[in-house]
Formats: sequence, structure tokens, C-alpha cells
Amino acid sequence: MRNRFLFIITIIMGIALLGACSGAVDVPPPTPTAASAPLDPSVQHFSSAQEYIQQGEYELAIAELTAVIQLNSNSVFTAMAYYQRGVAYAALGDSSTALADFSQCIILDPAFALAYFARGSVYTRLGQIDLSIADFSRVIELEPEDVNAYFKRAMLYDAIEEYDLAIADYDRAIILSLGEAALYNNRGTTYFHMGDEDAALADFNQAIQIDPTYAPAYYNRGRLCMAGQEWGACIADFSQAIELAPDLADAYYRRGLIYYDTGNFELALADFDRLAELIPDAPEIYYYRALTYAALGRYEEALADFSHLIVLQPENAAYYFNRGVIHERLGQPESAVADYTRAIALAPDDPAAYNNRGNVYLEMGEYLLALDDLTAALALDPEYVLAYQNRGRAYLALEQYREALDDFTRLIELQPEEISGYINRAITYYRWDHMQLAIADLDRAIEISPDDPEAYHWRGAAYTQIGYYNQAISDFNKVISLVPDDPTPYYNRGLIYKYLGQQKNAIADFQRCLELGPDADLQKQVQDQLDKMMGK
Repeated sequence: MRNRFLFIITIIMGIALLGACSGAVDVPPPTPTAASAPLDPSVQHFSSAQEYIQQGEYELAIAELTAVIQLNSNSVFTAMAYYQRGVAYAALGDSSTALADFSQCIILDPAFALAYFARGSVYTRLGQIDLSIADFSRVIELEPEDVNAYFKRAMLYDAIEEYDLAIADYDRAIILSLGEAALYNNRGTTYFHMGDEDAALADFNQAIQIDPTYAPAYYNRGRLCMAGQEWGACIADFSQAIELAPDLADAYYRRGLIYYDTGNFELALADFDRLAELIPDAPEIYYYRALTYAALGRYEEALADFSHLIVLQPENAAYYFNRGVIHERLGQPESAVADYTRAIALAPDDPAAYNNRGNVYLEMGEYLLALDDLTAALALDPEYVLAYQNRGRAYLALEQYREALDDFTRLIELQPEEISGYINRAITYYRWDHMQLAIADLDRAIEISPDDPEAYHWRGAAYTQIGYYNQAISDFNKVISLVPDDPTPYYNRGLIYKYLGQQKNAIADFQRCLELGPDADLQKQVQDQLDKMMGK
């Protein structure tokens, strides 16, 4: 910019500049000698103000610059004083007063490019994009080779999705600067926003080639890799960005998300822990950390994070919903119901909260309450498969077999290649004493998933009921091969052996069942069978 104000200290707030403004020269004010005439008071106040600004003593600088303005002995000094006072106010966060001072400077000197630049930066901070663009455009009119003005205007064009204009400004800035890494990086970001991933990658690579220590380029190249799900390359770039800039929160965040999505929960947790140190009041960090704790089975810590989130944002239904899930995992059904109820109050159109509360009621044996909630969920989403499954289970518990069959049939229609509908419908047929229909559904389930132990278990039970003992034994053998530590199939197979008079095999199965540690009810049944067989 112009050289006639040689002793202006250029302090621009908001977004850091690329380098020295084009044409600006920082020269200290002249030092009086013994032979010099006494300095104008305006010069003395101005010189003191500059020293205060350099020291970060902005309030003292403002006092000195106000004195310059009040003296009003020199219009040049007055314009410069308004500019510098605006800089001090901006540094203190007083944007409105800073804007007033920059505008007054421009009134006094309409060609003062620095004032337009500073005012444009404040407008940017305030989100007044159109006014920012107008000021940076004026800087470019006054100083056509000002790299920073093109750079700032390009970022604003990108923000309002005027991507072609942004690219044009970055192109011009790159030519003027002879290639700055930051310019290639930002142009690459704009290309990424435009969907031109090849051009974006070329710019990020060029930025890294120019400056291998420039962390933002690695970070942005990592973001680009995420679009292509190139997880290894993403992690490498985010890790490099973190090594170069250990406080770059976004890199930890995105790397943590990748670790979470790829099942590397311990690594994800480490990144989210670091983020909680860097930005302790950011809710999304605690949210993903809570999910990570839950994935690791650390439910108490997940509960603590969701509770903290609720303190931060008490009207967020998702936090209550997820805390309800954690209460379920911890075996706290009443607390789960309370959280789902609060989630419903905050988001009454969310079918998931009704479904989950209905499922808790189902587990608590409150079948009518479960039906109410699950019916409400289906009213909100008539294709909600989990709600059909849970409502079908509630009808089954109430022995309303026809209604249960209707729900499980609808579940099969919605997910014909999923086995849960077939198994649940088969259980309903089994309870309603329609064994052949149950076996048909279980055949289909096994066809879809040949290694599902539950399907073999229920088919074995159905074969047993109709006297197909060899087929039943075969199915229980299969269950044992799939889940050898489950005591139940040994008990069921032992009952068949006992019925068939194969006492030795029956006793062996009952004893193996006991060795595997069945629950109290099953243990009593097995012991009763053994006692009868041994004449006790």
C-alpha cells in the first residue's frame, strides 16, 4: 500500500495475513535530535500510541489516539489516528467502535487502503459478507497487486459458494505471490467444495511440496481422502497434521471419527480425550466419546459423558435418548424409561424413542404399555422394522398369536432376507401349536443364515414336539457345534435321549449342562432329571 504513512503499525485482526501487504514499508517514526524543533503534540501522542499497540496496551493506545483526534491539528494524523484507534478497538473485541473509526478514517481519506482492509476484516468477523467483499474489492481497486486482499476476498466468495469467483481470486493471488502454500491449500479447498477432487488433490499436493511443514494442507488432503474412504491415507495425513500442529483440533476430530467407524475404539478414545482438553465446551466431542465408551462396554463413563452433555444442552432430545440406551445396558430400566420419556417430550415425532421405551416396558413385563408405545412408533413410521418386531413380541407375550403373526409377517415383507422375522414368526407358530408352519419358517431362516444357532434350536424343539427325534438331535448337535458353551442344547438333547431310553447319553448331557453353569431355573430342572434317573 502507499508509503506516505511510513510509521503506521499494521495490525489487522481476524484472519492472519499471508505476508506483508504489497507496497507497505514499516519504518519507525523520525527521532528528534537536539537541533530539531519541538514535535507537534499530535506526533508525540501518535508515537506513544504505536508503542502501546506494540506492547498490547490497547486501552492506553486508545487514550493517546483520542488525544490526537481531539487536537485535530493535522488531517493526515487525524485519519491515521482513527485507523489506529480502530485497530486497538478491534483487538479489544469492540467491533462496532472499530467499524466507526475505520469508516471515519475513510471519510477523511477515501484512498486509505489499510482502513478498507481492516474494516473488511471486522465485517468478516461479524458475518457481514457482502460488506466485507465490497471493502476488499475497494482495496484491490486502490492496490491491484495486494495479495492479501485477493486472498481474503477469495475466502469470502468460497463462503457464499461463489466458487468461480473464488478460484479467479486465488489464481491472481498465486501469480502475485509467486506461489504461497496457503493459497494453493485454500484454492484446493474451493475445488473440493466444487466437487473437483482431482484439482483439489493437485493443489493440496502442491502446497505440501512448497512447504512440507504446512499442516493445513495435510489436514485438507486427509478430508479429501475421507470422501473416497481411503482410511489409511486419511489417518496418515491427519497424523502428519497433528505432528506439525499438535493443537489442530479438527485433525483429532476427524481421525477419531475414522478410528470409531473402523472399530479402533481405543485409538478413537485417545483422540476424543485430547479434543476434550483442547475444546472442553464442545458438545460433539463428549457425544462421540460417550459413543466410544459405549462401544468399549465402559457404560458408566458413557453415562457420565451423556449426563455432562445434558447439563450443557438440556433441551437436546438425542442426549436423553442415548443416555436411555446406556441405562438399559446397565440394567437400569426405570432410569431408561425416564430418559426416553424426556426424549419424547422434547421430540414427540421421533419414533425411535417410542420404540425403545416400548422395548423397555416389554422387558419389564409391562406388555400393555409396550403395545401403546410400539403402536405410536408405527403410527409415526409405518415401515419401522424394529417396532414391528417388538410389538410382535409383546403380542406373543400376551398370547395374542394372530396379531403377533401379522406383525412378524409384515416384518418379513419389509426385510425378506433377514432371519429375525422368520424366527419370531416360527416361535409364534410353535407357541400356537402349528409345528409344521414353524419348521417351514425355520427352514427358510437356516437357508438365509446357515450358522444361526437360534434357528436350529427352535427347529429342534419343533421336531421334538412332533416326534421327529433324530432330526431334533441333529439340530441340537448343530447348536452345540456353533455355541459349545451354551448349556441349553445339552439339556434339550438329554431330554430326547431320556425319552428314547438312552440313559447313558442322557446323563452325560445333563451333567455337561450343569458343568457349563446354567441359570438357577435350568439348573433345578436338570438336577431334578438326574435325581429321577438315579433314583434319588
